[in-house]
Amino acid sequence: MVFAVLAAQLALAAVFLRSGLAKLASPDEFVRAVANYRLLPPLLNGPVARSLPVAEVAAGGLLLLGVGAGPVALLLAILLVAFSVAVAINLSRGRRIECGCRGTAPSQITWAHVVGNLVLAAAALVVTAQPLRSPALWPWSGPLPDAVGQVTMADELATVLALAAAYVSYQLARYLRRMARVVR
Repeated sequence: MVFAVLAAQLALAAVFLRSGLAKLASPDEFVRAVANYRLLPPLLNGPVARSLPVAEVAAGGLLLLGVGAGPVALLLAILLVAFSVAVAINLSRGRRIECGCRGTAPSQITWAHVVGNLVLAAAALVVTAQPLRSPALWPWSGPLPDAVGQVTMADELATVLALAAAYVSYQLARYLRRMARVVR
């Protein structure tokens, strides 16, 4: 089972690092892709599109290192289900739009995107159930100190959620300040 969890954790890390970095390379394109889904209020398209790639890169990095892997994988599972719902809604509306999931690489949404995201969500749930910490991923790093080993999943989840909320709040505030300057 350790190898399945390790494979799932590393696969998720690779997918989200690649995806997030591709989106960071062309932020304006990704803002347009998010807006094209027509699911968010227009005021939120920019903040969501600017925050999501950073969150993806951070999540991929944390999974790669095995830090907070359980809560990070749970948040990724939720995101992947949300992505699947967004694609499914647009497909059900008869819309054939660019996915935006790999930056500027053209990829029109299909039901395969929904299935792929749900498979990745299942992999994320496997990691959530039995997350691997740094020593399991990187044996040469040595054992974790006892104090770190006593951190519960609830503690990790609270930390990840607090960091995510702080980052999203910061980005939203920045965006609203810019919009206030434009309106003046």
